[in-house]
Amino acid sequence: MSQLKKEKVKSVTETITGQGKTYLNGYCTYNQQGKITEACRLFGIGFSLIRSEYDNKGLLSKQTTYDQKDTSKIAHWLKYLYDDKGRQIKEIEGFIRDDKSNEFTKSESVITEKNSVTRTEKRIYSGDKVYKTEYSRDSTSGIYTFKMTYEYNDRDTDEKGRKRGKKKLHRIYTLDHCHYEDIIDYDVYGRIETGDKIKSYYHLYDAQGRELEFGSINYDDALMNFIQTHPSESNYMVISPVFLKEFFAGKIQGEKKINGKCTYDDKGQVIEKQHYSDRYTFKYNNKGQVLEQIKLKPGQETTTFEYNKKGLITKSATKTIVTRQSGLVEEVVESAFEYQYW
Repeated sequence: MSQLKKEKVKSVTETITGQGKTYLNGYCTYNQQGKITEACRLFGIGFSLIRSEYDNKGLLSKQTTYDQKDTSKIAHWLKYLYDDKGRQIKEIEGFIRDDKSNEFTKSESVITEKNSVTRTEKRIYSGDKVYKTEYSRDSTSGIYTFKMTYEYNDRDTDEKGRKRGKKKLHRIYTLDHCHYEDIIDYDVYGRIETGDKIKSYYHLYDAQGRELEFGSINYDDALMNFIQTHPSESNYMVISPVFLKEFFAGKIQGEKKINGKCTYDDKGQVIEKQHYSDRYTFKYNNKGQVLEQIKLKPGQETTTFEYNKKGLITKSATKTIVTRQSGLVEEVVESAFEYQYW
């Protein structure tokens, strides 16, 4: 996106050639600020078109989706309204079918700030009635940023007026070049909150800010061990408040699962990348542009790239080894890109 914005690209069109066929795959158009205004994808008999509009601050104000080439008959859109700080406060949904247009409020929010704490009340509508309300609070304490959200179904209330709902607590912080996000889910009944799930994610960076590794942290074994060693304070159905207290104090160690890694050369270029089960290697030219990308696992897939003088990709060719009845066969799919500029 940054290169497209830098070169003031007005549109890019992709044409694909493979298995003896050539066809238009899709196109994107951009405004002079480098934001997408129209994205069209053509695949087989399928069709998808999204048009985006922006306000005078560059914020997305309306996004319209079309599922048929005759855009005058079927459309669905979302409109967005913001406050003076660029925070979304209203979402309006609309649709048109056979020249009949309808719009209704999908959600609206009230945001207040006091003593570095931001509170939001979000009402989500079904037709003209509120069916769900979310209350959230953002705050900062030391290295930690907390975001707490309560979600209530307004129809799920007992005879005493107590509501059932969900609470989600995000704790975000950075420690030793590693960015963490802890997500704790609670079941809520009136004022009673019981822990249900803990999920944690991390992204490790080097001193230059390059991502080295990312993954998740699992606490299932730690929780089972706590239950076995603290039977009087535990319940198999919920997460013990004592366990949560020790978790927030940093006394609970989870099991780290690596989902991705990056290796860099002396020039700071990614030469090997793991993304879940896929592994990639990269080769570059003297301008730092990727010339070849090899997908090693599962299978092997090699993609080569060509560029124009502006540094934009004009052609890519992907070679894949596939198994046929006759044996291993190499298949090649090429993509050609054409650009227009402001």
